Amino acid sequence: MDSVRLSLCNVRKLILLSVLLASGKACFTTLEDAEGELAPPLYPQVDLVNLDCTWILRAEEGKVIEITFEEVILDATIDQAGNCLDRITVYDGPRQIIPPFCDDGPPWPRFPIRLISTTDTMVINLVKQREASRGFLAKYKHVSPRQELLAVINVDNPAIALFDRLSSLSSSKEIHLLHSSSPSALSFDPISEIFYFTDIQKRAIGRASLRNSTVSFIIEENVDTPLGIAVAYLTGLLYWTDAGRHDVSVSRLDGTFRKTLMTSSPDCWTPKGIVLSRDNQDIFWTCKGRIEKAKADGSERDPTFVIDNVVEPSALAIDTDGTFIYWVDTGAGKIDRVRVDGLYREQMDQSPNSFLTQLHSLVLDEFAYFFTHTSDQKVYIIERGTEEIELRFLELDPPETFGGLYYYNSDMAIQAQHACAINNGGCEGLCFPDRDDVKCVDGENPLYFKN
Repeated sequence: MDSVRLSLCNVRKLILLSVLLASGKACFTTLEDAEGELAPPLYPQVDLVNLDCTWILRAEEGKVIEITFEEVILDATIDQAGNCLDRITVYDGPRQIIPPFCDDGPPWPRFPIRLISTTDTMVINLVKQREASRGFLAKYKHVSPRQELLAVINVDNPAIALFDRLSSLSSSKEIHLLHSSSPSALSFDPISEIFYFTDIQKRAIGRASLRNSTVSFIIEENVDTPLGIAVAYLTGLLYWTDAGRHDVSVSRLDGTFRKTLMTSSPDCWTPKGIVLSRDNQDIFWTCKGRIEKAKADGSERDPTFVIDNVVEPSALAIDTDGTFIYWVDTGAGKIDRVRVDGLYREQMDQSPNSFLTQLHSLVLDEFAYFFTHTSDQKVYIIERGTEEIELRFLELDPPETFGGLYYYNSDMAIQAQHACAINNGGCEGLCFPDRDDVKCVDGENPLYFKN
């Protein structure tokens, strides 16, 4: 009786497959729709074997193709050469965009498994030999070309390593930080495409161009232990924290017209992480036992922005839409967030985790958190919205110790620059935003106010 049932089942499979083959939608097809789904024939109800399927995706002029693999369930068996017997290969035009992968997907990109072409053609090939493999489910769409990068400081061999968020790990490259000794924190100006970094041993602030890799130091005096840095690219200003000088400072993006905004207080002796609101109107920084907030010019300082249930906040980041401030509390081993107005405080993970007690930097996109560890050679990745922490990681070959992080998405909407970034707002010294107006300050002393 069981053999009869199996025979009937196989007959149904063959009938369904023949229908799909006759329609041209089974194992080889060209798709030009602006968006859609991909999956092997009869997925997920029927497990077919000995498949060799190819999908050719074509985008309209001026567009490229983005594909997200929502599920990958392939047998992980490999041959003597180390290749997966069941595998997915993705091509960007004539070249592979990522090495062939199996199991539950590639090691990178993860959370999600998302790829983007640089041409108007993407080809997906599935080879499936084993019945235990269900295959995959993916969604694709036509999008404008863009770049997403995860930039990280290489401490051992001073450089900025760039991991492509939408391609394979092998596509990473580096900007070598010549004459740097111990780079630490990292920020970025997406308008001029320049990275800014702190160097603790050199006691300096430097910058490096993404376009041509040129490196220079712009502030080398009166710097002690610069632990945090943030670029206000909408207003043309640079902020940093100095734990050795116990202060928060600001200058123009070229390092001139430096000003100390906040000095230490009994409750904030060693400022560490610093981040800006998306409109560059407010600054936030961490101290032991608290997170403080102030206006861009240092006025309206709020030393009690976050003081409840916080021990040692170090890494600080802002959400991609600018709504929430996130931080790692290394004293409590947890990730928390609060809205930029101080409301809706919540803990992001369910329970304290000892791994989170030794983190160096934090950035995030809409899908995942990225961390570096104080004594490690990896960038760790945690999917957002998960009940339990599942660690994935990136590393260089050979491994190098990592420091500061920055996430860059070229498609992220950049607001119109403030008047301060255009001819310095008419100011002779520093120009601070005052909503739509400007506030001019010269060096350490207020010069004048201009509306």
